[in-house]
Amino acid sequence: MKLTSLQPIVLLTRPRRESRAAATALAQQGIDCIRMPLQSTRRAPRSSTLEADLRWAGGASVQIFVSRAAVVAALAVAPTAVAAASTRIAVGRATAAALQRRGMSAISAPGQAEDSDGVLGLTPLHEVRGTRIAIWAAPGGRDRIADVLSQRGAQVRAIAIYQRLPQRPRMAALRRLRAVRECCVLTATSGALLQSLDQTLQCRGLARLRTRPLIVVSERIATLARTLGFESVHVAKGASPEALIAALGDPHLLS
Repeated sequence: MKLTSLQPIVLLTRPRRESRAAATALAQQGIDCIRMPLQSTRRAPRSSTLEADLRWAGGASVQIFVSRAAVVAALAVAPTAVAAASTRIAVGRATAAALQRRGMSAISAPGQAEDSDGVLGLTPLHEVRGTRIAIWAAPGGRDRIADVLSQRGAQVRAIAIYQRLPQRPRMAALRRLRAVRECCVLTATSGALLQSLDQTLQCRGLARLRTRPLIVVSERIATLARTLGFESVHVAKGASPEALIAALGDPHLLS
């Protein structure tokens, strides 16, 4: 991968585990980063609603996992239901790998489209009328997948199996971000993370960093970023470390 002469320092804002995986992949390419998770995840608390959803999921022949956090939570709470699925679909390769490490076969969206549209384009989801499909997600996650599959005639239920929680940035990360502000590249893999990043920059006297390159993972998030005032927005082909590295190699990123 070729980068510009000014080596970027990448700000990672995803939860701790995802940031660590991305940092490892970036380091292998000689790219430095700042890990500043602005979100954490935890398993959803048990409730009557969740119990009903889990019973329903036991009969879902197709199951979709939106993230590694969804895989971990679903297998912790409903391993039998997950194992019973005839088709498991992951939004990205990292999520598919999380299933495969646990002995579960999985199909992932293609590497150039690790997003909702990439999932919806997969052949097993073309003809789904009457099929029961469970989507393992956090509240409000991947609504587009549920909406489109419902329009195709499937019986769809999004199961809120984990929660996303805001996390305060570490002071050490903020200090380093201030020190490298002239060569940093920002990242956000969801709308919620982008809004947390924007709030952090404004509250910490770093609003000028909205002029720096920002890598997001969909046109929807890119539109939100421009609305918030980010000036140099670039869309990666997915949320995986590989997609991030490819986006960093774009000659237009730092031009």
